[in-house]
Amino acid sequence: RSCLREAACLVNLTFLCHTNYIPVCGSNGDTYQNECFLRRAACKHQKDITVVARGSCYSGEFVS
Repeated sequence: RSCLREAACLVNLTFLCHTNYIPVCGSNGDTYQNECFLRRAACKHQKDITVVARGSCYSGEFVS
């Protein structure tokens, strides 16, 4: 199985990512723990998910 966006899937879909929290916002509107987790999701779901912003995705909701 080939993967998009330079992600590299292993045969059993084990994708080793460091666990440092450096959030990125994906083009699908989801926040990922880091860019590796985004690439892993893109690979697993065979979707073209790209980083649209560094940091968490903005939900547009305010909590008071």
